[in-house]
Amino acid sequence: MATAYATLAAHGRLGTYTLVEGVTRGGEQLDLPDPRPRQAVSREAADTTTSILRSVVETGTGTAAQTAGRPAAGKTGTAEDDKAAWFAGYTPELATVVALMGQDPETGHQEPLYGALGVERVAGGGAPAEIWGRFTREALAETPRATSTSA
Repeated sequence: MATAYATLAAHGRLGTYTLVEGVTRGGEQLDLPDPRPRQAVSREAADTTTSILRSVVETGTGTAAQTAGRPAAGKTGTAEDDKAAWFAGYTPELATVVALMGQDPETGHQEPLYGALGVERVAGGGAPAEIWGRFTREALAETPRATSTSA
């Protein structure tokens, strides 16, 4: 989801994201994927989707993500039987996903999140969106705001 949302934030351009600068085998340099972005989705489709996802943060289920303090777009989600909840979002500078998963610590089986974090029910617009907003605010604290208004 983070890669998909980063593509939307970049007006439909998909980049190759890697921390690897080079790979050799037996002293021979191996080819890496082309790092140049390519248009994966039309700009119009990406920007229209961003507009819709901005409304989720501005007036919809993801308003808790406004704590990012930047223009943001995103989507909340809650799994069947409330076994997981997430917020996937982006600003012009950063795309991230926060997911909370219910799991029995002894068996490893998925469990509903009822009562987790001291709340009756955990949904994507609650704790995941709040965590996303705080993380994004801190992660971008030293980053100038992008001049683009699309995200």
